[in-house]
Amino acid sequence: MKHTFVKTENHRRFMASVSMLENRGSVERCLLPVKGKPGVGKTRVVDNWGSAVDAVFIEGIPGMSLRYLKDALKAETGVKERSGFAEFQALTEFFRNDGHPRPIILDECQHGFPNKAEVIEYLRRLAEKAGTILVLVCHTSESYLLDKYDHIKTRIGCVCELLPPSLEDAALFVREQCEVEIDPALVAEVHKQSGARYRLVADALANLERIAAKLGKASLTLSDVHGMPLCQDWERALKTAPAARKTGVK
Repeated sequence: MKHTFVKTENHRRFMASVSMLENRGSVERCLLPVKGKPGVGKTRVVDNWGSAVDAVFIEGIPGMSLRYLKDALKAETGVKERSGFAEFQALTEFFRNDGHPRPIILDECQHGFPNKAEVIEYLRRLAEKAGTILVLVCHTSESYLLDKYDHIKTRIGCVCELLPPSLEDAALFVREQCEVEIDPALVAEVHKQSGARYRLVADALANLERIAAKLGKASLTLSDVHGMPLCQDWERALKTAPAARKTGVK
């Protein structure tokens, strides 16, 4: 299976949002929240763009503190200053980048909201001073946190919501990633079984390649895998477990 980046509709949606931020009138409106359900490719879409524009990518973790954030930023940027003011100034200059601002990406940004959102507030001030974009990536279920603080929500320049792949996007993903040829009916089955989540589509493609190798085929049709599970939705399995116990099913 290939692991190239596929420019789906979510990629186009995200790039349109970035364009809005780059052409904003107010430098203060520098926040770009990116939300979506698990498995729609949020991190992959944002990280692909971030690599192209030399952004700094920070991954939010449970219990994330302001001290952790500063240490992570210094590790990514090479800034050595240790005092609060000098440290902030050095980071600002790094992201200002002689008039070619480097964006900041905070993935799993929900971990930055404890202690009155001090982590988000620090990054917001840094982005404003540097004249750059701060991308905040989170699950749709966590996006309500962005509405809790006026000094954050009033600086949102655009909200980008990434959606589950359509059948057309799934077909594009299959064509560009799978090492064997898959017919349209089988693509539709992959889309159905995956629940329209890219990570499960990828699992299905890996399984299809193994099946093709076992059959000695360079292409597969729906009849080749009739009745076979192509990917496992463990989230659904967890949700159905209590019902199974109640009925005595083991």
